Amino acid sequence: MKKHIISTYLSQVISVIISFGTSILISRILGASGRGEFAVFTNSLALATAWLGFSLSSSIIYYVASNKIEPNKIFYSLIWFTLFTGLLVFIGIKCVFLLGLQGFIFPSNHSDMSWVLLFIFQFLVTAINNLVIGFLNAKQKFIHISASTIIFSFLTLIVYLLFYFKWLQIKVDGFTLIILSTLFTTIIQLLINLVIYVRYVPNALKYELISWAEAKQIASYSFVVWLCNAFQFLSYRMDIWFVDYYHGSAETGVYSLAVSLAQMVLILPNSIASILYSYTAKGTMQEAVYHTLKLSIVAIVACFVLSAGALIFFTFFVPWAYGKEFSGSIPMTFILLLSIVPFSLPTLIATFFAGRNKVMNNLYATLFSFVFCLLGYAILIKPLGGIGAALASSIGYISGVLFQVYKFYPYVKKNDVRFPKFSEIFNIKSIYAKRN
Repeated sequence: MKKHIISTYLSQVISVIISFGTSILISRILGASGRGEFAVFTNSLALATAWLGFSLSSSIIYYVASNKIEPNKIFYSLIWFTLFTGLLVFIGIKCVFLLGLQGFIFPSNHSDMSWVLLFIFQFLVTAINNLVIGFLNAKQKFIHISASTIIFSFLTLIVYLLFYFKWLQIKVDGFTLIILSTLFTTIIQLLINLVIYVRYVPNALKYELISWAEAKQIASYSFVVWLCNAFQFLSYRMDIWFVDYYHGSAETGVYSLAVSLAQMVLILPNSIASILYSYTAKGTMQEAVYHTLKLSIVAIVACFVLSAGALIFFTFFVPWAYGKEFSGSIPMTFILLLSIVPFSLPTLIATFFAGRNKVMNNLYATLFSFVFCLLGYAILIKPLGGIGAALASSIGYISGVLFQVYKFYPYVKKNDVRFPKFSEIFNIKSIYAKRN
């Protein structure tokens, strides 16, 4: 576990550093307004993936890691299902056009049928890539995933550098250039992950489909996880649409940068969560509780230190690197960081509940947080803009933290697990400790 966490975290750190450079290039190419349009488009793509991906990657990790269903049977079945969801995306977009809401997905000059098809294709590539990563996580191929992630990040940076310095030129506008580049690099990452999947997953090429009973079993698990992820997405991402609606694309671009900067701090808890999931799914309850408790302490302390350093760095670096038009993102980042530090707790606790098939706890916590976020966005964004969005997000994050801790503590007490001492934090070999 320690080796996997370190390798995953290091790869995420490298990827975030590279993505930081990529973000600068995107902002320089598009400007604040163009970055806002890009944020709305990618937010809509993420929404489609979250709502129509049906959280299948989480189901893969649970059923494959616990050896409940053969991986190849799940793989081919879910590939067919994902292709079907592409049709659902098309129907959804047509409904959006009929309602005149296409501005919440596409910029006004990028909304013809070719862009609809491009959106659907990018959705399919992203969704299938998420499925493959789910299989590799279940098989604990974390180092291979880390390598794939780094390659993807480097390739993306190189592509943007070629276009920014005009070493490679394509006669398209900046928005189209960024979207096509993102699609190209995602396809490369998918191909790399497929090669790893075929190489390391037994009987990967053996074509089989799950039975109807297995399909119902997966569906019952995925449905609750899907509800959690769907509402969690709305809780933490619908602020982009609120800001864009009330204040336009320029303010959206500034706020989206603040969100991206603040979320960099979450790379450690996210890395830990990706490892913890497969371990909690197959270990004992007491082991799962202890690992979750210990790693939560590591995450929150590390996030506090990283947030303090990041805020000082961003204050001086952002106006110089991104331009003065993005200076307004600094106070928004500060507000978001105040809540993101404790937010590392529910990230890991939610992983524990998912790994132990206690996903209803995650659903309740998500709905609880969603209500606070929605109220905050509706009340604060119109008068305060990006600052209001940051405040509302912070309120939602902290409410989710309190709820998740409230639901997790009974498992700590019931399984007689005490808070680990500082000397035990990095001693992964110590599985559990009895309460003194």
